[in-house]
Amino acid sequence: MRRLILPAGFALVLATLSTHAAPAGARSAPGTELFADSTIHRFKIDIAEPELEKLRRENRTYVHATVTVDDKVFKDVGVRLKGRGSFRPLDEKPSLALKFDEFVSQQQFHGLTRIMLNNSSQDSTYLSEYLGTSLFRDAGVPAARATHARVEINGRELGFYVLIEAMNKGFLKQHFANATGNLYEGYAQDIDRRLELDEGTEGDQSDVQTLVAAARLPVGERMPSLRNILDVDNFASFLAVCMLIAQHDSYPLNHNNYRLYREPDSGRFVMIAHGIDGSFTQNAMSIMPPMKYILTRGVMETPEGQQLYRECVSKLFTNIFRLDVMTNRIRIAAARLEKAALTERERTNIAAQAASFARRVSERHVFVSKQLGALAPATADGLLASFQRDFREGQPKSGWRYLWNLNGPIGDQRNYAELKWDGQRYTFEGGRTYPGPSPARFLRVTQTGGHPGQGFGQGLREVGNEIARYAIIAFTAPDSGRYRIVKSRLTREQGSLGGHLELRVFVDGREIAPALYCRSPEGLSFDREVGEVLKGSAIYIAIGPNETDSDDSFGIDFSITR
Repeated sequence: MRRLILPAGFALVLATLSTHAAPAGARSAPGTELFADSTIHRFKIDIAEPELEKLRRENRTYVHATVTVDDKVFKDVGVRLKGRGSFRPLDEKPSLALKFDEFVSQQQFHGLTRIMLNNSSQDSTYLSEYLGTSLFRDAGVPAARATHARVEINGRELGFYVLIEAMNKGFLKQHFANATGNLYEGYAQDIDRRLELDEGTEGDQSDVQTLVAAARLPVGERMPSLRNILDVDNFASFLAVCMLIAQHDSYPLNHNNYRLYREPDSGRFVMIAHGIDGSFTQNAMSIMPPMKYILTRGVMETPEGQQLYRECVSKLFTNIFRLDVMTNRIRIAAARLEKAALTERERTNIAAQAASFARRVSERHVFVSKQLGALAPATADGLLASFQRDFREGQPKSGWRYLWNLNGPIGDQRNYAELKWDGQRYTFEGGRTYPGPSPARFLRVTQTGGHPGQGFGQGLREVGNEIARYAIIAFTAPDSGRYRIVKSRLTREQGSLGGHLELRVFVDGREIAPALYCRSPEGLSFDREVGEVLKGSAIYIAIGPNETDSDDSFGIDFSITR
């Protein structure tokens, strides 16, 4: 479905991104007319007092209701409350699930058996889910269609709602040739915990555990096994859109609001976007997904996954994350909402909220554009080395070393010890145990970043733990000359939590500039003149915990030139 006339060739680009098209020759999906309609429908929901009392006692159980949509009456529709973080009680402005065939067999609304009416309590613009779902679908990632409605219950006006299609068997049939697989829902949990089953056959979830095991294989063995059970291309697109729209309550950022479908014919899991009411609110976040959760780490720790994500986020930024397209969709939706407003005050508020949302979208677009420039691998003449581009598993590329100050304070090369590859990361003693013993703990270096060791006096106050432990990335100068650090960025992935990272740069034992401190996910550049460096001397980039190493996972990239 398209709400806009898109540029020539754009639909073809989107078609090439989609890997889960409906079966060839399929008719228009149920609900197409509803979600393409420029009219905002009015839902009058009448619930008799005995059924109302049942709903108050058991708000997740369907009760009988008469639902009038504009002038069409549907009797014995199942109605219940829904929502987790957005949940509101019946006497306020509740989110609702309407199931038309709960009590009347084959009763449908525009070909749909179930719809959701979301109160948008976490999005005063009513536009986040509307725009976000459309961008996921443009990227070929399954996502529910959304529009708007007005709702009243027993004559009580509740105002605007986001009307969204349910993720049920009908939804699966739109996106998959075989809709008989298991559909799992994740809420504030990773995939190594038991997930809620929305569709399919209840069981031991061994299929999900097979996915977990594949994502935890040693990096060198991982991708072939992971591709057998996960649609990695879909997942890369899912990650990319989450990060482009800054969806802070998503799987990569909060292991929340996601669904996984096990497609029976291929046997592979597909990630489905869900709960997109918090986008474009934390616009300074990095476009690199943090290595916090199982599937993100599983893909992004591998060189192939890194390359795939970078290509995907760049392509989607160009092809779907277009400011003109996004602001046009906002304008069209806002005009429709304004037309359905009941008062001038409501109309004015809608216009102000839409303008604010459009500004947020524009801010994010500008920020992402700047970040993409820094993401590009260093390939121009004169760039001798680039950290992420040159990263190698098992054994660092010639000229590079990954270290930590095991034996004493930072700045004295005699105190440094090599980090060893454990199959997933460079870490203390090659990860015989991970986390390691104090003071190493979570100390590591990966292709995208790492984690420092413990801070001064942290943990047990014992001899050897009175100094901060740094993750150190070292590059040895191949020739004498003047060197520079360029295209650099350090990010603290959990910047909203307390504390800072400390970054220091040395040539051999000489510190070349004051330390920098980073707290935010958008991070900072540490581009600088290194100055004269003799052949065989080393440039050390040291990332420390400042105070403690709590929540100090970092992302980093930089290049070195002369």
